[in-house]
Amino acid sequence: YTNTSNTSSYISDIEAHLRKGHPVIVYVNGSGTSKNNKYSSVEHWMTITDIGTDGRVYVSNPYHGSPTGWGNINDVVVAMGEYIKVEK
Repeated sequence: YTNTSNTSSYISDIEAHLRKGHPVIVYVNGSGTSKNNKYSSVEHWMTITDIGTDGRVYVSNPYHGSPTGWGNINDVVVAMGEYIKVEK
């Protein structure tokens, strides 16, 4: 799935998939670290592995110096170029 301007539908899709217990692999497009992209200034893949009851998601980010842990899904979607829903 490729990210477009309709981020609310992507957020709903990702949240629903996570609530079923399935991870989502996210491509960070590397548009630069700014207030809009805190995950990296370079292109890479990371995984969203869980969603909490508060709606925050757990991001496993392999890129050195970039955040890993619980965060706001809106921050992930802003940095996202595309995503893959994984079935366990």
